[in-house]
Amino acid sequence: MGHAILYPNGRLCNCGQKGCVEQYISGNGIEKNFYELTGKELKGAEIFKNSKIDKNCKETVDKFVADLGTYLLSIKNIFDPEGIIIGGGVINSKEFWWEEMVNYYFKNCNNPEGTEILPAKFLNDAGMIGAAKVALDNI
Repeated sequence: MGHAILYPNGRLCNCGQKGCVEQYISGNGIEKNFYELTGKELKGAEIFKNSKIDKNCKETVDKFVADLGTYLLSIKNIFDPEGIIIGGGVINSKEFWWEEMVNYYFKNCNNPEGTEILPAKFLNDAGMIGAAKVALDNI
């Protein structure tokens, strides 16, 4: 669902659309947000790590939290799922943003009950594990 539009006419995505979720809620998206704010390049892991001591990093993480929270609200409103599992590379830094993101979701959702938000059990390794399972199942 990374190609749902979060910001109409936003950043150009590799898919050809503008404003796709993955351009904002991803490691690269966080790095772009930081660059747009400061004019400086910094890796996503460093932005998260420095978010408690650097105001620009904190502002970048706060934007990530709001963008992810808003995206989750849209998923809830469209699909009303019992659960939403969040994975990808940014899940490895969840200690810096998870609680704030969940709070944002509950504060802004008109009916948050019935949808559980969970980190992927195998974090960012789920795809690799699934591919290995398929390969082993077909040997």
